[in-house]
This record gives sequence, structure tokens and C-alpha cells, in this order.
Amino acid sequence: DPAPTSPPPVNAHPILWIPTCARPAFVMADKSVPHYAKPIVSQSLAEYTNEEQDKVKNAFNPANFVSISSLPAYVNPAFASQHRISMLEGGSGSMKCGKAPAFFMEYEYMSEPYGLADELKAEDRIQKEQIRQQIAGDQPFVAPGSCFQAKHEGTAPYVPEPYSTFQDEQLRQKWIHEKKVLAGPFLPVAGKGVLGKPTRAMLTDIMTHLYRILSEDWEDAQPTVFTTEEDLIVIYFSIK
Repeated sequence: DPAPTSPPPVNAHPILWIPTCARPAFVMADKSVPHYAKPIVSQSLAEYTNEEQDKVKNAFNPANFVSISSLPAYVNPAFASQHRISMLEGGSGSMKCGKAPAFFMEYEYMSEPYGLADELKAEDRIQKEQIRQQIAGDQPFVAPGSCFQAKHEGTAPYVPEPYSTFQDEQLRQKWIHEKKVLAGPFLPVAGKGVLGKPTRAMLTDIMTHLYRILSEDWEDAQPTVFTTEEDLIVIYFSIK
């Protein structure tokens, strides 16, 4: 049973008075612990209960990097949280450095001059010169083409074929000419062939056609149609 409470003072307001049994019990924080070291809300909550199942499920997903190599043989509840906490606690301490790996070995430093490549080429040339002297002595090397013609060497010099170049040039000129044509050749509405130029053989028919048209239009006039030396058509009217 709760302890009896004393009555409120005479000058106190009755609405503000709360019995001791109904008041919340607040725990005073330790003033010796700094503010940044005090426990937070996430530490007092329960751990994620489905973390073990998600870890095993993600390990078999090809798009995930989770591995099951670190899982124990017998899975028990909260093992993933305990493993994570142990890894965090183990990594927070100081690390002991072991020996240097085998591939970091001491070696003698050798300076590389700027002319090292030229020196290597010169040494190679001297070695080849010594080998040549051992084989042929002091006689210098002479190419066989300067002395005599071997059986496998032809007497006629090789000349490239000029026909393929000419054909390529003709094909190139054809492409250039076709690109200049914006449309095809002119065709009349009737769909007949392309109109050609009038020739000298058609000159008589043209003059006869013109004379007939002029006689019908100008009855009073007497037209005369003739040609010049330059094949130009001249029309002369004689009006009475």
C-alpha cells in the first residue's frame, strides 16, 4: 500500500496538488558521467530479431557481397548481433604489427643513367660484331644481291598493276557525278521519253507549222517564213 500523504497547504491551489503515489518516479542521472558518454535510446532497445535470417538470405543472393564463411556451424538466436559487437570491440583496440611480408625485401639500389638504352644497344652491336668475326673473319658481310642473282630472285622488277587504279578512279568520278544530280532526268507528264533537241531535219516541219498558225491568226497579212545561213527562222509580214 502506498504511504499516506500529507494534506496540501492552506494557501496552495487544490488543482496543482498531486499525491505522491501518482507522481512519476524520475531517476536522477549521475553528474559524474559526461553528457556525451550517457546511454542513448538505441542502446536500451532490443536488437533486430530477424538479422540472422536476412544474413543467410543475402549470402545466397548473387548481387550481394555477404558471405556465409564466417557463420558458425550451429546457428543460434542473436548470433549475428553478437558477432557484430565482438568485431566492433575487437577492432577498437590497438593492432600489433607483425613482420614485413615476403615481397617487401631489401634490394640494392642501382641508379639508372639517361644513356642506359644507348649503352645497351652499343653492347649488343659489339657482341654481334664479335660473332660475325668468329664466323667470317675480317671479311665484311656482303649481300648476295650485289654480287649475283639467286635462283629464287626474279630478274624483272615488280611493277604494280595500273588497271585497278584506273578503275577506282572511274568509279570515284561516277560517284561524284551522281551526287551532283539532285533529281532524276526530266520526264514529261505523259510519261514518254526525254525530249531531245530539234535537229536540222525537223526545220521544214517547223516552218510549215509556223506558217499555218500565222495564216490563221492574220488573214489580212501575207506571212513569209524563211531561214538564214545560221539556221535562224525569220518571219516577214506583207500588209496591203
